[in-house]
Formats: sequence, structure tokens, C-alpha cells
Amino acid sequence: MPQTELHEFDSLVLKPVKLHHEIRFRKYAGNGRAGHVFKIRMNKEDFALKMFKFDNPALNATKFKGTKRKAFYDPFYIECRANGSLIERGLNGQILPFCYGWTDIPDAIELEVALRFGIQPFLWDRPENVEHQQIRGILYEWVDGRPLTQIKLTSDIAKQARKLLKALHDVEILHGGIAASNFLVEESRQKVHLIDLSASITLPHISISKQELQDRQQKERLALEVGFSLLSENPINQGVCVADFSGFDVESKKNSVADAYFIKHLWTPPNPTRWQRVPP
Repeated sequence: MPQTELHEFDSLVLKPVKLHHEIRFRKYAGNGRAGHVFKIRMNKEDFALKMFKFDNPALNATKFKGTKRKAFYDPFYIECRANGSLIERGLNGQILPFCYGWTDIPDAIELEVALRFGIQPFLWDRPENVEHQQIRGILYEWVDGRPLTQIKLTSDIAKQARKLLKALHDVEILHGGIAASNFLVEESRQKVHLIDLSASITLPHISISKQELQDRQQKERLALEVGFSLLSENPINQGVCVADFSGFDVESKKNSVADAYFIKHLWTPPNPTRWQRVPP
């Protein structure tokens, strides 16, 4: 495919937001390859602050450079593009939690995170040539929910999850990280939220065509159904299976059996980290 013009690729950027000088960390909310998420209190409201690790070439070698490297290896840049696209389409807060923008994390907050949660500076993968650069973050609305591994699955919850993923696909975004931990369920309302765009692919993309994106989206929809099937093995879902493979061809369904082995870890309850409490 013809390479996308750089100015077009860089057009979907997220706007900056300033953090209030008085921030209270309420709790550690989760982590992944992209970074760490915290529940914070600011201006008498609760927010989710996602703080991103750096893309360090010394830790992740590739021939890609510049914008192309950022497009595949910088989770902060990737998530900013996806949120920027949703905002441009007037969909902020409709598919994923409302995004307020990106921010540079003050040194004082990085120090507080190190002291309170044990996340030391070297764990942010900061390259030597930018050792004084601030950590970057994205501010979201806070969603008080549990991952799919911690709730009893229902057909309505599965339906909501499918609907959210389809809505994201319809605006030419591949989620890129479909897993039980990236669907949060508000227990009081049984409302499902899709989160985490750090591995997403958003069109226009510097090297991914529309057809290739659609092919990947098809596989992602299948991965969700495989995930539902794996969740049926969770003791809290005994006798419940909401997986629906009716929309896939025979070959795809056959391949899904093999895929289950490789993604099983994404659909089973994780072991608690030193920053997490064991769920009640």
C-alpha cells in the first residue's frame, strides 16, 4: 500500500491537560506492559491516571525509527492516537471511559509513586539519553469495576462486550489487547467498560492498510469468543457458557481451538502483584 503521509498519520493527537497541584493517590489500580494505573482524587473528583513506561530502544531493538517506531512500540503515542481519533469523531466516553487528555507527570508525583507503591525510577524503562524527561500520562474518568475474571458471566455482559468491540472496530481502530482484564464490569449496574488502547492500531496508519486492519479485527472478534469459552472454566461461571461462534467460518472455528492454548493466560485470574490486594 502507499505509505501514509506523516502529517496525516500524526494528525490524530490528544490534547494536553494540566494536573491540579493537589493530587491524592487513592489506590493502585493495575499494571501492564504499557505502565501503571492509579485511582487519584483531584478537585473533589476521582480519576484514573495511567502513567506510561518509556519506549527504550536498548530494551526493544527494531530496525524501525522515528514515527514508524512510535506507531508500533510507544504505548503512550499509540494510546494518544486512538483517543484522539475517538474525540475527533465525537465518541469520547462512549466506547471507552472519558479521556481528559495527556499530561507530563511532575517529578514529585513520580517520587510519591516510588515511595508509596515501590515503583522505582528504573522500572519506567527511561532511556539514558532522556534521563531527565518526565513520565507521560493520560487522565481518564474513574470506572469502579471488576475484570471479567472476577464476576459471574451473563449473556448480557457478553453482549455488551461484543457491542463495545464492534463499535471500536467500526471507527477503524483495532484494540490489540483483548483480554479479561480489559473489560471492567460495574457490579451495581452490570455495565461493561472497555479499557486500554496501548496496543491499538488506528487508521490512518503509517504501514497498516484498511484491509489488513479488517482482517485483524475479524481475528480479534474470534479471540473474544474464545475468551468467553475459557471464562466458562472459571469456578464462578460453572455451567455458564456465552461464547458464540456462529458468525465464523469452519476454518476459523477450527483454528480457535489451537488459539485457546496461547491466550488462556489472558482469561484466567492473575496472581496478585505486590501492589494489588487479593479480591474478596
